[in-house]
Amino acid sequence: MSAEINKEREAAIFRRAFFIVGPESSGTRITTKILLENGCFGSDKHIQPTDGLRDPDTLNPYDFVVIRRSIPHNKYYPDIGQIYGYLHSAGFENVHTIVTTRNWNYIARSQVKEGYAGAESEAILSTQLAYKHIFDSISMPYTISHYSDLVSNPLEYQRWLCQRVGLEFIKEVEIVNGDEKY
Repeated sequence: MSAEINKEREAAIFRRAFFIVGPESSGTRITTKILLENGCFGSDKHIQPTDGLRDPDTLNPYDFVVIRRSIPHNKYYPDIGQIYGYLHSAGFENVHTIVTTRNWNYIARSQVKEGYAGAESEAILSTQLAYKHIFDSISMPYTISHYSDLVSNPLEYQRWLCQRVGLEFIKEVEIVNGDEKY
């Protein structure tokens, strides 16, 4: 293998993408904020810079990117394989998925409050369907991120999460316990 090809291969291995996914109100946004504050390019907003899976060259300047997707997203179940394909075509051989979870009672109450579901029973069904879609679609490696662990010990959990996915811990994100509303 030539030195140039070997150098390109090493750079591709160094570059990493993170795909944060979970049911609505499960902690995808706060988990994304942690990665953003610790060196990743992306957004914690509902609309992502990569929505529409445009030109993968837009990600070329970045070594670490994060894509966030709540399931369903605007009542739509995105093709997770297509998201992985987009990241691979942008040169990210390593995609680490982070699946967010939270106490389902709090997920349901939050979904009703935010207008994602009309009743808690509808929110529970939506959560079940979201996890089925996620686990039928994701690939390895993946990490489960527990919202309750994050809010109970924010600094330790953020350090652990960054270490788990291979990022240097740079900055702590302020965490507000959203469960206390319920």
